[in-house]
Amino acid sequence: MLGDIQVLGNGAFGYAGDEEYQVNSGTTASIAAGEPVAKALGQRYAALATTGTPIVATDYYAGFASSASTETATAKGTVHVTKLVPGVIYIGAVDDTTLITTQALYDAYVGKRTIFTVTSLKFLIDLTDADNADGGLVVEPLDVKKYPGKVAFSVRRAVSYLA
Repeated sequence: MLGDIQVLGNGAFGYAGDEEYQVNSGTTASIAAGEPVAKALGQRYAALATTGTPIVATDYYAGFASSASTETATAKGTVHVTKLVPGVIYIGAVDDTTLITTQALYDAYVGKRTIFTVTSLKFLIDLTDADNADGGLVVEPLDVKKYPGKVAFSVRRAVSYLA
């Protein structure tokens, strides 16, 4: 998976595999590899997740895109999505690098719940909104010297459209 979000460590069951989802024509934003893919309950189509998500009991994700979506303004398309599996740890860029300049600062966020924010078309982990009780992402441990400006996170089961 390339792009905004990457897998840092697989869960106990290894690679989750990909699923192909339909994407409706005329969507306002195509999905790029590595971006979170939303899929509402009971809906046929997947779409690019939006800023300020995922929120538990409101937003549902299918996973993270492993390919770019192929829809056009007039034709439906598809996107390949790596499914969400409990225990998988992802890594992405932080919204404000000044919040995690030392290991101690980073460690203070571990276990906090948060969301994505989108800046300049890039999905970032929003630590300025950390400890959002309804946030669908959980900050996981990470060595800040090895991964400067990055945040390790898992996705709460409650935001999987399959849960």
